Amino acid sequence: INLNRIQNDTTISCGELVTIGYSSISVTDQLKLHYPMNGNAVDYSSNKVDGVITGSISGVLDRFGNTAGALNFPNSTTSRTLIIDSVALFNGTQDFTYSFWIRPATFTRYPMWFRNGKWGSGHNFGVRNNTTLTMNGNTVGSGTVSFVPTLNNWSHMVIIRKGDSISQWSNGLFRGNYTANNSNWGNPFSPSKPMYIGSGDATSDTYFRGDMDEFAYYDKALNQAEIIALYQSPDLTKNNYLWSTGETTLTIDVSPIVTTTYYVTITDGIASRADSVT
Repeated sequence: INLNRIQNDTTISCGELVTIGYSSISVTDQLKLHYPMNGNAVDYSSNKVDGVITGSISGVLDRFGNTAGALNFPNSTTSRTLIIDSVALFNGTQDFTYSFWIRPATFTRYPMWFRNGKWGSGHNFGVRNNTTLTMNGNTVGSGTVSFVPTLNNWSHMVIIRKGDSISQWSNGLFRGNYTANNSNWGNPFSPSKPMYIGSGDATSDTYFRGDMDEFAYYDKALNQAEIIALYQSPDLTKNNYLWSTGETTLTIDVSPIVTTTYYVTITDGIASRADSVT
């Protein structure tokens, strides 16, 4: 049973709350933000940058059929988005990767999967005019990407910056590149703006309408093997977990006041594994 811990043995302050357990995605190296979107905006990366949900976003069945395992962005013009105040974590021109699952319900004029930074100087990705993947309305890049997610079906999307090129992958396959054509290209995050998931700006033209799951950000360019591993990530909630606390979930929140070792036994119906975190 192969699992990636979200927290190894560590030292924390007395009474500090920490989440221990296992990641629901298969690639965790240099993972900086991870929102499983289990009906909420909790960040399961080590940075713990929890998001804020505004408007009528709610839990929905994920691609495995788990109740409230994903988030629904409703088909309405009412203001709603998931706001990530992550601007203090990243700056500069490093390579990066975004990975997420989407199930679009409809396409409006300029639906954006997320907006990272200020319009015109941050990174915005979405489907424009129902046919073309866009970045800042093509103001900071151009290229040959043309994949469009199928309505009412789950698609795994990966956006990668490596050097001066940004590529898009979907469902484990390479779909094309964008190439920089101005200086705004290099900043993964605008230093004064948060990231918005489910919209591109304050107008309903940019609202993503549909379901989203497993949103992750890495401060490196993932390779093909890692992309395929993410696409093929299994449903780890189907395993059985038994913690020494009596809890039976993939992760648990603990707040020890003395040095404590937490034990867990994991079974998948075929094999079993014992593990511990101190």
